[in-house]
Amino acid sequence: MNCAFCQDKGCFSGKDCLKNGEKIKKLYTNDDINLLEASSAIEARYYMEKHKLKS
Repeated sequence: MNCAFCQDKGCFSGKDCLKNGEKIKKLYTNDDINLLEASSAIEARYYMEKHKLKS
């Protein structure tokens, strides 16, 4: 798979190009998924604005 040359970019809207999404979902618990959703929402909102480093 060479995503850099893909013209479709369907993955941006949730397309599973590799066709292994269901197998991967079984590896995560609901707590894992909730944590991933929360962290990705925070990263999307505060990208390059906030960080975890203490000064």
